[in-house]
Amino acid sequence: SAAIEHLEKGKKLLPAENDAWDAHSKYSFALGQAYCGTGKLEKAQASFEEILPMTSGRLFYPELYVLALYELGKVFQDQGKAGKAVEYYERFLEYWKDADPGLPEVADARGRVEALAGVL
Repeated sequence: SAAIEHLEKGKKLLPAENDAWDAHSKYSFALGQAYCGTGKLEKAQASFEEILPMTSGRLFYPELYVLALYELGKVFQDQGKAGKAVEYYERFLEYWKDADPGLPEVADARGRVEALAGVL
């Protein structure tokens, strides 16, 4: 709870999103993780979704954009929305296919897609 409060305060102090070293995506990602940790899935979803349309932050933190897709998959899965979860896991895997295949999130996302295939 304290982490969420501090992150929300810090995010409000950031300059406009077009700043060359934009940190909005970093704050939104950290907030999404904090909300997940406290079970506030709707707020987590909103925080991760904020990252997707960001432009300048993607230049310096592209991994957060792609990892937000993975995190959204987990949020939707926890909400019981299997179809949406698979959609986001597959988007994550598509972006990450030529990157580090040893990332634990890659194997996890593949496993989750396989597990959810039986639910759909």
